[in-house]
Amino acid sequence: MRPPPRLPGAETDRSIRPLTRRAHDTGALYERLPEVEAQLGHALALEETELMKALRHDYKSGAHIKDEALCYLIRERLWGSLHEQANAFAEILLRRHAGTIRRRVERAGVEEQHREDCGGEINIRLLTELFDTDSDRSDFAQVRFGLYFEKLSYAVINNFRRLQRRERQGESVVFTQGDDAKEFDRLDTLADERALSAEERVLMREALSLLPEDLREIYTLRYFDGWQIEAASTSEPSISRYLGVTSRTIRNRLREAEAILKRWREGK
Repeated sequence: MRPPPRLPGAETDRSIRPLTRRAHDTGALYERLPEVEAQLGHALALEETELMKALRHDYKSGAHIKDEALCYLIRERLWGSLHEQANAFAEILLRRHAGTIRRRVERAGVEEQHREDCGGEINIRLLTELFDTDSDRSDFAQVRFGLYFEKLSYAVINNFRRLQRRERQGESVVFTQGDDAKEFDRLDTLADERALSAEERVLMREALSLLPEDLREIYTLRYFDGWQIEAASTSEPSISRYLGVTSRTIRNRLREAEAILKRWREGK
């Protein structure tokens, strides 16, 4: 048999770029599954029209190209400055998961008036990470796309859920530009709920200002927003899933925060 037609300049399976990101817990480099590597070796040897046809195979088909491989192909086209092709591949990826996004947003309790914006934000976050070829933060998408996309989706959904709570309380929400930072004045919310005095509000702010930013976020999510450290159901928000770290790490950081606050209380 003749080999499949090659795209001029395409890489062979020997030149597939390795992943460079490491697992938080073990420090080991991420590795694609063997079937993903095999699919990439075949896909990179196809002419563009044949590849587009292959990418449209239903997931039940034996010729279906996995999401993990598709994520690599998007980035491979970007590395080659083939932006039009990268965009076409990205559209296929988004179409594959449009229904998942819609169901996930609805089941997570995002109110109807926010659902379209929430789904759009999930798409934007996904494409931002995949299209950032100077970073390897999307490497896990090529290892286990389902888990990667679940974490990304619920990070966005949880932001919208917090926004909804703020809206119900009639308070404003301040969005900061740049990274993933979202400023929510949890302290004022807590003070309102507990009818704290002005002096008590000042003391509360002073106490939490002592915590480093990462500890303060975990502490407020746990004790102010009432999030679980971990949850069996993907529809329930959990701190470990949201931050992408183990429950053991979360518990250790909570103990650190408690120790800092205990020293502050004793100093008072």
